[in-house]
Amino acid sequence: GESLKKYPDTTWSTCANTQMWEIYLRRVTPNNIGYASPLHAESLQNLPPAYVEPEEIDCLCDEGIAYAKRLDASGVPTILNVVPGSYHAFEEEYPNAFVQEMMHHRCKVLMDFFAKKNEK
Repeated sequence: GESLKKYPDTTWSTCANTQMWEIYLRRVTPNNIGYASPLHAESLQNLPPAYVEPEEIDCLCDEGIAYAKRLDASGVPTILNVVPGSYHAFEEEYPNAFVQEMMHHRCKVLMDFFAKKNEK
């Protein structure tokens, strides 16, 4: 995606991402890449509800958005929350007020999910 080019040198760099995939896949593309990268899975149907939170200033932002859109198109209940001004692993700034706000938001998403689950 464009974010790989737009944010090549943030806390998780495009270079680090390429190296991670080479190590993770042992420099071989498996027959079914979907097991390693769900974005590329043949089908995403029947997956559980998802909360996808791409960080705005992150080389992986577009990948996260694409995954959320694919989940949604597959009928998976999906919440997409691109966090403005955030970067990969911004949580390390805890107890920063923004980080605390985002952690509370994530907890609320989970609590809302389990509350709905218990209603059934």
